[in-house]
Amino acid sequence: MLTQEVVVTFVHGVVSFALGFAIFLELRQNSALHLQRHLKWLAAFGISDGILMWSDMFLHACRPVDPFCNELLTIRIVLLPLPGLMLILFGAGLINELSHHQLDSPKWLTFAPAVILTPAALLIAYAMTSIITAPTALEMHLTTELWTRYLLYFPGCLAAGFGFLFQRYEVDQFTSLKKSSELMRGAAVAFFFMAFTSGVLVPPASNILAPLLNNSIAKILTVIPFHAWDVVSAIALTYFVIRALNVFQEERQQAIEELNLQREEAQRLAFAAQVEARHHAENWTDGLVGIGRHIANMDNTDDVLSGIVSLGRRLLGADVAALAAWDDDGKHLKLKCHISKNGNGFMPEEVVCNPLILECARHAKALRYPDDADSTSWHCAVVNHDVHAAVVVALQLDSRPLGVIWLERVEPDLFTEEDVLGLSHLADQAVIAIEHALMAARIQSVATTEERSRIAREMHDGLAQILGYLSLELQTLEALTKQDNKDEVLKELRQARQRITMAQADVRESILSLRTTLAGNTGIISALQQYCEEFEIQTGVNVQFVDATQDAVNLSSIAEVQLICIIREALANVRKHARATQIQLELAYTTNWLTATIADNGCGFAEHTLPGHFGLQTMRERAQSVGGELKIESCPAQGTQVKLRLPLIA
Repeated sequence: MLTQEVVVTFVHGVVSFALGFAIFLELRQNSALHLQRHLKWLAAFGISDGILMWSDMFLHACRPVDPFCNELLTIRIVLLPLPGLMLILFGAGLINELSHHQLDSPKWLTFAPAVILTPAALLIAYAMTSIITAPTALEMHLTTELWTRYLLYFPGCLAAGFGFLFQRYEVDQFTSLKKSSELMRGAAVAFFFMAFTSGVLVPPASNILAPLLNNSIAKILTVIPFHAWDVVSAIALTYFVIRALNVFQEERQQAIEELNLQREEAQRLAFAAQVEARHHAENWTDGLVGIGRHIANMDNTDDVLSGIVSLGRRLLGADVAALAAWDDDGKHLKLKCHISKNGNGFMPEEVVCNPLILECARHAKALRYPDDADSTSWHCAVVNHDVHAAVVVALQLDSRPLGVIWLERVEPDLFTEEDVLGLSHLADQAVIAIEHALMAARIQSVATTEERSRIAREMHDGLAQILGYLSLELQTLEALTKQDNKDEVLKELRQARQRITMAQADVRESILSLRTTLAGNTGIISALQQYCEEFEIQTGVNVQFVDATQDAVNLSSIAEVQLICIIREALANVRKHARATQIQLELAYTTNWLTATIADNGCGFAEHTLPGHFGLQTMRERAQSVGGELKIESCPAQGTQVKLRLPLIA
């Protein structure tokens, strides 16, 4: 029997110590559950109960006559209250903390601490009296163990069991911890079972309660030894408590899953933000490139400015966008165009009177309303509503203020510094459009002057000279008629007729070239084809026009004019000097270039042998003025080939 008691107490101590150590390892974990903050008492229970069982093992192994037997009894008397006290601290603290939270738990559980502790308090006085009045150390030890079981183990196990029940109802609030909820119930049942085995089943003693309780369950005690009940309850308790502590692992897993979900959501939002930012940047890029293309094509300046204002309103989410420019005197800022959500268009040039806009236009600066302005109110006449947010950027060319562009929002959604930067880019495009319009006007003026000079030269070289010649010829005819020299008269008349025919061809060619140059609405290909057909009719020279572009010719307006002028001059040279019967005009694309080739089967020439070739030099200058180049290849009796290259618009 002695050997069985030693083995049983050893196993009980190992199980209890393992329970305490396992719980101690969980103390390092972070948890939102109230259970984690009270695990230290449960860990102390397991370790102290294990030490107590091992001391009991040594006490059973020694003989009463051994010198250290009394010391072991004293140590065990001191250790006996610790496990039960730790259980009470654990259970009562957990119940007290959880009872202050709104848990979906039975109402009767709130009375559990009073039900458990009140009877225990009434027995404390009797227990202390019994322990103090014990006649011997062994009797004192036995009495202390008995009352410890009654007053500490029994209420402590009940308190711990109810604590796990309370904790179960808190765990039920987490839908992903249902498995741990059932294990919490198992731990509570294990503690209730230990309350029976450690608080009701006690060692044989002469105490007033022990004989009564032991006799009532004598049949059970005869089947299973007393210490075996302790071991069975300890093993069951250790199993369910350690399994119940898996709630922290499940909680951590749930936290990891939530973090993963949050990370995925953050990544999704970040990706969506990147896509939106990329889309926004693409919109800006496409818009600016489109405006640049319209400017390069020399489109109508008013249409370009309207497109810039519309793009700014759309990309920056404004209710109204507008652009105004200084008049020629620089005294009044006149509204050029406005665009709102309800429509857009050009307004009569109304004078802008807003002091904030005028200040930005005069001093060529940017402004965000109301951040950079005083409390001056801002009223928009376009939507007839007060404006709560606006941004203004000046238009400036070579330190000279040209005007201003601004956006308005009715809602108090303020513009940012990035919005100012974006509007500044649009303002730069507007300045470029205005500058191109001014440059185009100057170029057009120069081109008109040059064309007038050319017509004057042609009239002087052609029509004026032929008229002078005819005047002299008439005088000669008059003299020959008086002399009655009919043969000479007829000879002079034939020469005059030839000169008139040549002059008539020059005049027709000038008229045809002017009509082709001004036919901008028909397209460059159609204009050249029509010119070749009429040239063939007037001169009798077979002209073959080959269009290998298969697309619209993407040249600037100035380059188109120069192309027509150079081709016209080349064909005129063929008519006047080449004595050709066939001409081929071919248009084709190469990389970023338009190539025009004019080839004839005429007499050809050696360019360096010509006494003067100002027409060819003019053709080269025309090509170079638009970034192109001109090459002429010709040999006597082998015809001439003119190759022209002009840059395309990107």
